[in-house]
Amino acid sequence: MKTTKRNKKDLIDIDIIDLNGSSKDGGKKKSAGKKTASAKKTAGGRSAASGTKASGRKAAAGKSAKGRQGSAGASASGGESAAPVRRKGNREFAVITYFFLALFICLSGYFVYFLQFKSEDFINNPYNARLATLSDTVIRGRILSADGQVLARTDVAEDGTETRVYPYGPMFAHAVGYNVNGMAGVELDGNFLYREDLQSVLPAGLSKDDSLLFAEHYIRNWVEDILLYDKAQSNIPNNGEIDKLVENYRKALIMHTYQQALIHQRLSEEISEQDLTEYYEKNQALFKVERPLMKGLFIKVPLTAPQLGNVRRWYKTETREAVEHLEKYSLQNAVKYEYFYDKWVPVSEVLDMLPLKVPNVDEYLDKNRHVELKDTAFHYFLNVSDYRPVGEQEPYEFARRQVKDMLLNVKQVEFMKQVKDDLYQRAVKRDKIKYYLE
Repeated sequence: MKTTKRNKKDLIDIDIIDLNGSSKDGGKKKSAGKKTASAKKTAGGRSAASGTKASGRKAAAGKSAKGRQGSAGASASGGESAAPVRRKGNREFAVITYFFLALFICLSGYFVYFLQFKSEDFINNPYNARLATLSDTVIRGRILSADGQVLARTDVAEDGTETRVYPYGPMFAHAVGYNVNGMAGVELDGNFLYREDLQSVLPAGLSKDDSLLFAEHYIRNWVEDILLYDKAQSNIPNNGEIDKLVENYRKALIMHTYQQALIHQRLSEEISEQDLTEYYEKNQALFKVERPLMKGLFIKVPLTAPQLGNVRRWYKTETREAVEHLEKYSLQNAVKYEYFYDKWVPVSEVLDMLPLKVPNVDEYLDKNRHVELKDTAFHYFLNVSDYRPVGEQEPYEFARRQVKDMLLNVKQVEFMKQVKDDLYQRAVKRDKIKYYLE
């Protein structure tokens, strides 16, 4: 059903016509009146609805305007408080950033420190399992003797298996370090004794059985020492005194080592031959013969040796020609030949080669410079070219080593005294010494 829209003016005109116009039929008028009343109600309802809608639209428009005004006001006030919030957020972000940056720098620094100072200790640590892995990647080379003989070699099979071969077995174990394959060592509570440690103290020339006994004895002593040390350490309640003694000994050892190195560096080449002779001449009273000394020549030949007459003539003569004859003769016939015309030797060393039995050796050699003796098998010839009994001035040639040691000791004392004085004066100058009085 199509509804015809009409405005209020049309409805009013209709009402006027209905009221003033003539009606042919009362029913029609009544019906028209009913229609007019219905139309009025409809128009009134529509007018009310239209008014209500208009009023709602005005109210909504007002509210929207107020909302926009409120939103604008809120935006204005919110803009003023947003800046501190953003600044606070930026500050927290910067703190976190700097914290992680500092942490990264610390990690980088420790990484560099570890590589420079700790990496080698870590790699060589016996608990490092990678050592065995790394050793598998290295093929051990050959060990050769002076004449080129192979004392040890490594044979590699087709599957990559390596076998260490020692062609001479244990014969050169003292040189190559091993005569069997594998690794060896002893561990006790974190203390290690390796094969190379044992090899370094193993005496050369021992048989296989003796080497085994020596190794067992050495390992037993090593274990006992560690156990005894641990037991003693756990049963001494106060190690303060021991620590003090150890520290004092450590200081003394360090100072002594430094002094010896410093003295060797500064004084080893400063003592000339002239210094030695001058010190010897000024201190002759310090250098006296404590045991008899002599110069000469000695030869021992069998009783059946040829040309004994020539030997008797040659050994008594100190000429170069006689000495050359004796040297040639001794190469073919002498059992023992000693030439010491040019150096002083203790008389006791010479007497050990002679069957001389006299009560006073000094008096005998002083009066008998040419000594000829024999026993059941040999002739003994001794020529004493010079002799110094006990109590006389010690020859410079014989005393030279002692002179050098004494002079070096004097210079060392003076040198170290000067070094200590310089260190003290330097400490005073730099105001390093502090005195505290009660």
